[in-house]
Amino acid sequence: MATPSTVVDPPRPEGTAPDAHYNRITNQWESPNDRVEVPSGQTGSTFPGDKDGAPVTGKPSFKDQVIGNAKKFAGKTFGKEHEVAQGEALLAGAGVSGAIKAGEQVKESS
Repeated sequence: MATPSTVVDPPRPEGTAPDAHYNRITNQWESPNDRVEVPSGQTGSTFPGDKDGAPVTGKPSFKDQVIGNAKKFAGKTFGKEHEVAQGEALLAGAGVSGAIKAGEQVKESS
């Protein structure tokens, strides 16, 4: 009957904390208070513009695209040019505040 093989950790270096353990992934002795060093370029963020180096695009979010198309359609259907202007501004990536300004400008000029 074969016995399972045992893994033997390398000898503990001098000055290592008594409660340290050997990490077989990093091949280092680590104390329980050690934290993994993450390079500053790796923040784990998935949002563009979160100061992680990802470029911010002028493309509107999916939500703004849906709202923009809905406003544009409703504006054309009911003859409200300020709604059309708001929808077009959202689709152009101006954001909510830019869309509101665009709608107000059309209202003032009418």
